[in-house]
Amino acid sequence: MTTQTLAPDARTDFPTTTEAAVLHGALDIRIEHKSLRPLGPTDVLVEMRSGGICGSDMHYFADGRNGTNVLTQPTVLGHEGAGLVIAAGPDASVAAGTAVVIEPALPCRTCATCISGRYNLCPSGTCFGSPPTDGLFARHVVVPEAAVHALPASIPVEIGAAIEPLAVAVWAIERAQVQAGHRVLITGAGPIGLLVSQVAASKGAAEIVVTDV
Repeated sequence: MTTQTLAPDARTDFPTTTEAAVLHGALDIRIEHKSLRPLGPTDVLVEMRSGGICGSDMHYFADGRNGTNVLTQPTVLGHEGAGLVIAAGPDASVAAGTAVVIEPALPCRTCATCISGRYNLCPSGTCFGSPPTDGLFARHVVVPEAAVHALPASIPVEIGAAIEPLAVAVWAIERAQVQAGHRVLITGAGPIGLLVSQVAASKGAAEIVVTDV
């Protein structure tokens, strides 16, 4: 796979603070300066280029909560994002200038569940933009190298944020074992439902029915 590399800034004075959209409560979001944590050995500093607004972000903004997850302190939302690596820790292998999409999961990577490869189910893990863990609605973020995936040259970084919800749709179709000729019912015509319909079509589904209220 040919990865996408953009010209990084020729500088060494990387930011120690960044502008971010901070949610303080329902209908109360503010642009503020926040400190960036220092780069760890395998961390990367990403200059954000695109971000997606998930339904969960809308719930947090409108209600100060998403289901049982309640906003208890000011938090930066956002778990769908892509950007440009502009700096990396000494043990990180990704090069500055690499365009990446950011995976939202932040697992411990040491428990039995993580070691088995099911790190998305880590019992002690969290997720970018899941209060109180700050997310990606910022100009710059420091993230573990394990959370970034290089974008192929065929995918512009400006639409890279769509890969996270697309991954949800791909997994749904794989779990349902959709094959050519199948009839598919999708309940819900939000962004995920529409992506599921596209993936189902790419699998050769003979009939796709989408319902919504």
